[in-house]
Amino acid sequence: MKISHLPGEHANKRKTSIDGAETPAEQKQLKQQLSLDLGALLAPKNDYQIVIPDNEVADETADYQDDNIIEDQADIDARKHEEYLLQQKKELEKRSKVIQRNLPRPSEVNTDIFSDSGSLTDLQKAEELIKKEMIGIMQYDAVLNPVQQSNTKRGQTIISQAQKYIENYPYEDYGKENLDSASKMIADEMQIVKEGMAHGELSIDVYTTVWEECLGQILYLEPQKRYTRATLAIKKDRIEAYKRKLEQNCNHMVREARLAAKMENKLKILTGGYQTRTIQFELSTFKFLQSQEDAALTRRVSCLTEDLYRQVEREKSLQTIYLVLQELHIK
Repeated sequence: MKISHLPGEHANKRKTSIDGAETPAEQKQLKQQLSLDLGALLAPKNDYQIVIPDNEVADETADYQDDNIIEDQADIDARKHEEYLLQQKKELEKRSKVIQRNLPRPSEVNTDIFSDSGSLTDLQKAEELIKKEMIGIMQYDAVLNPVQQSNTKRGQTIISQAQKYIENYPYEDYGKENLDSASKMIADEMQIVKEGMAHGELSIDVYTTVWEECLGQILYLEPQKRYTRATLAIKKDRIEAYKRKLEQNCNHMVREARLAAKMENKLKILTGGYQTRTIQFELSTFKFLQSQEDAALTRRVSCLTEDLYRQVEREKSLQTIYLVLQELHIK
């Protein structure tokens, strides 16, 4: 911005002339002339020139470099791990409740449970569809989450059978909306059943009792490789099934006893030093108590002996007094 000013000498001259004017008329004339001179000056111009300091340019460059900083590999790995866990959680939500809750599953899938479709009622047809869906879910779980088998070759055979079943009957992957809708329908049906049977939520004790009663009505027939109701099996089959169950329980007890023995041996190895130190500490403690008892034994015996002597002397004194009193009474 450029502003013009009157020269210094001219301004001083004007000021001196006004101050030194002799008459009012002259002073007025000089003031008018000064006003005309000031009005002739150029109007001010708002001209600006912006200059950025060097330190501000450096700050902007630093900000630009901050945007291009390479992310640390640990942060990348952590983010990928979180994304992986989130994806696994989403995948697990699509799996069966057995897998989600880590419940026990049969080692083999029995596919010989379907009935002859020749003469079935609508209700029986619906049950067959439920069986088919159940077998499909079990085979799908057997492929993705196989049950641990003691025989590796047998486990591979079961997985290959499950893969063939899925190839013949593909497993359909449903979306979350369909699963939520199905869950709601099941919950509504459960509520209808509860109201129809007039019962609320079952306690764990009642559930256990019902489960044991239902389990007691089922037998596994080894020759036929299938389960059946106990009331439908003949006496011979029932006896054989109970014998097999008893053998299984005995074998289970033997395995548990062996595991307990192994755990005890490991525990002895891990805590052997501690047990030895404990025994030594107890031994030293009882030896110290024994020495204290031996030292106190003599003192205790002497104290008891003195008490006995005092009691004897007291008895003698009392007897003497008694004799004296008796003689006086006789006289």
